Amino acid sequence: MAEHAGSAPKSVVDSAKKANSEREILAKNDLDDRFDEVWVVFDTEGPGNTDRDRQARDAVERARQLNFHTAVSNPCFEYWLILHFEYFTKAIADSAEACKRLKKHIQDYHKNRECYSSTKSKLKTAIIHAKRVRKERCEHLGSHPCDCHPSTEIDLLVASLLGDN
Repeated sequence: MAEHAGSAPKSVVDSAKKANSEREILAKNDLDDRFDEVWVVFDTEGPGNTDRDRQARDAVERARQLNFHTAVSNPCFEYWLILHFEYFTKAIADSAEACKRLKKHIQDYHKNRECYSSTKSKLKTAIIHAKRVRKERCEHLGSHPCDCHPSTEIDLLVASLLGDN
């Protein structure tokens, strides 16, 4: 995981690029292996946040130019967590609204709370739901993750980590 300052999409991509470049130098000197894949993970913060939407779009395009993979959540990571418990496709304004919805399933949820233990048994359900959202609701909108709301690509990252891609 690359160190980065903040969660701004540009910062995430810049940090991934720097970490990848540093690893390439080590690999050329036989001091380490190259990364198999580079993933950038960030949120759009919702359709009402036009500044963040522009930043997210720019970051996705830059990541694609660098041959990095994206795991964008629109509007936020909590949407991915919601999909562990239910197939949900209604508009979510922002992370506060998503957190409120998520608390129906994880009563003591708050940002940065460890919730793997609450969700691990439902991982396959979340993956199925995320794929279904993209297939049923997003395919006609194009391939940009910022165009489909709500949606997430976290399942793609998880599939890669599990070797299911």
